Amino acid sequence: MLQSGPMADTSCPSARRSPPACIVAGLLLAVSVVACALDPLPSGSGPSTVPAPTVSLPTAIPTPSLSVPAPTPTADVQAEMDDLQHQVGLLRGLQLTSPIPRILLPEAQVRERLAEDLLTAFASEPGRVDATVFTLLGLLPSGLDLPKAYVDLSARQPADFYEHKPRNMVVMSDGGFGVVERLAYIRAYDLALQDQHFGLAGRLGYDPAACPCVDESSAAVRALVEGDAALLQEQWLRTYATSQDLTDLALSERGSAGASNPSVPLFVQQAARFPQSLGLEFVRRLYLKGGWAAVDAAYANPPASTEQILHPERYPKAAPVAIAAPDLSAALGSGWHEVGHGVLGEWNTRSLLETELSQAIAEAAAFGWGGDAYRVYQRATSGESVLIWIAAWDGLHDAGEFASAFQDYADARFGPRQLLPLSSAWSAGQVYVTFEAASDQTLWILAPDASTVGAIRRAVRFPVLHP
Repeated sequence: MLQSGPMADTSCPSARRSPPACIVAGLLLAVSVVACALDPLPSGSGPSTVPAPTVSLPTAIPTPSLSVPAPTPTADVQAEMDDLQHQVGLLRGLQLTSPIPRILLPEAQVRERLAEDLLTAFASEPGRVDATVFTLLGLLPSGLDLPKAYVDLSARQPADFYEHKPRNMVVMSDGGFGVVERLAYIRAYDLALQDQHFGLAGRLGYDPAACPCVDESSAAVRALVEGDAALLQEQWLRTYATSQDLTDLALSERGSAGASNPSVPLFVQQAARFPQSLGLEFVRRLYLKGGWAAVDAAYANPPASTEQILHPERYPKAAPVAIAAPDLSAALGSGWHEVGHGVLGEWNTRSLLETELSQAIAEAAAFGWGGDAYRVYQRATSGESVLIWIAAWDGLHDAGEFASAFQDYADARFGPRQLLPLSSAWSAGQVYVTFEAASDQTLWILAPDASTVGAIRRAVRFPVLHP
């Protein structure tokens, strides 16, 4: 499994605990040290029916047709790599504890390897789980060909990757070793340093061998890892880049920015930028407080949520509230099976609202996120789905602000609101939705019909108890 750059994959838990961030991790982005703003998702065009989520995914794991070749870079390129490692050592204050092979691959081979890797990832159970959950949430269109979307996303972007097994630093190059390739090598080298000094796959559970998936906590770890590399690239440019380097980089970035990816949902594109752009801001804040020593210390106490990445001032004290979504197996009866459960997190909560509301409203409503938990079930015979999502907020005001925004979101997505004694309800095609707030918590239930929602609600104690 490859860890590509700067969009790197991270550890993916089992389907039973996998949250739906699996498909947002992606595998590639342009090598850039400029943090890109997350564009708002377009507002919805009105209520529509909500079909059972379907996503086009591979049914079998392909057999890789390529392997990293033995030949190493030329003597001149190896000398340049040695210079880069010396410069990084002066900037970052770390050195390799043991040598790692350095490899240049032509673009065609890198693209093919990454495409195979994507097919392998999405053929896995966690990949299928998260695709289903995100489609049910409305963050992905039904019927999307996910592997193709990721291949399209990466088609015109430079790439590097750091392999854990076997350990290799690989940079895409069709013969040259200009500033883009040097920045790619700096990133791959930095990940190798992080792995050797901080145990990415060990202590941090940052294992790219599983799939390009992240849960809420590993999304935060990934932002730390990618932010570290982005800040290092930024510092190298300021310290060692020539004027020609800067000109060449600007031309490269202009070309990448101009490439459109109409087949890739905007949510996927924005999520792909999250670790590098917002991770850079998170790591920069640490660096300004205590230099690289403060960044190194964060690996011993990594951020625990996307909330801490979005709001660095909340790290490390604002730990997420532990919420448990109840098991609904007994309430639903036979014929239903659990697809997965996990944590949505502040960033995905914000993204959810942005599908129907403005970016400013979505950010304000998600700002008071304190913790959440969800479970998703499906009926095998019909493909019908059930979602329960319980969220805790920082206070009554925050819960009320989110409730108001969510009701507007649901009006836009599901149609006119029905006011019930203790909740609001919506009906859209084969989907029935209820939402309620109590104390500092909110509860969202989505099911095929009102009777199923009623059975679920009777089985749920709300608000839930938490530490």
